Amino acid sequence: MPEGKIDDTRGISTTKIIHSIIEDQNGKIWFATNGGVYIYDGNSLKNISEQDGLQSDFASQIIESKDGNFWISTTTGIFRYNEKTLTNITEKLINKDGSIGCIYEDKNGILWFSVNKRDIYSYNGKVFTKIKNKENDFTPFPFQIYQDQKDRMWFVGFKGAYRYENDTFINVTRTGPW
Repeated sequence: MPEGKIDDTRGISTTKIIHSIIEDQNGKIWFATNGGVYIYDGNSLKNISEQDGLQSDFASQIIESKDGNFWISTTTGIFRYNEKTLTNITEKLINKDGSIGCIYEDKNGILWFSVNKRDIYSYNGKVFTKIKNKENDFTPFPFQIYQDQKDRMWFVGFKGAYRYENDTFINVTRTGPW
């Protein structure tokens, strides 16, 4: 894997860091790195970077959605990639200092993602919704988002594990509530 840059906005960063890896439905392996996105097809390695319009080589995560698009989270936004064009869908949502961390597509095709490590948003393909805790301004600073078999959204990160139900983040400890 070619070396990238050091990301000064992160506490730990190297030129050889890989933030996430996926295998797409065609068997290609995708890597999110500090040098952009790399795609390995079994024979060659392709790079998607600032030279291709990514706007930031600091890629955090990649997911493949049900419709076959790829969603790339970077320090400058979320990009939709259809293997031909890159589109920044969040350029009007976050400011210049904004950064997208984790990203997840739920069973209904809604994207969930973190902005600036603190704010959580959902995106239904048309509208962005900021996820708020009905009781206060708390959010769990997520590293990862997941939807369980009961369709409950889970967020794990800096502040532990949380489940989002009835507009409230519920702290899940060793003893529950599960």
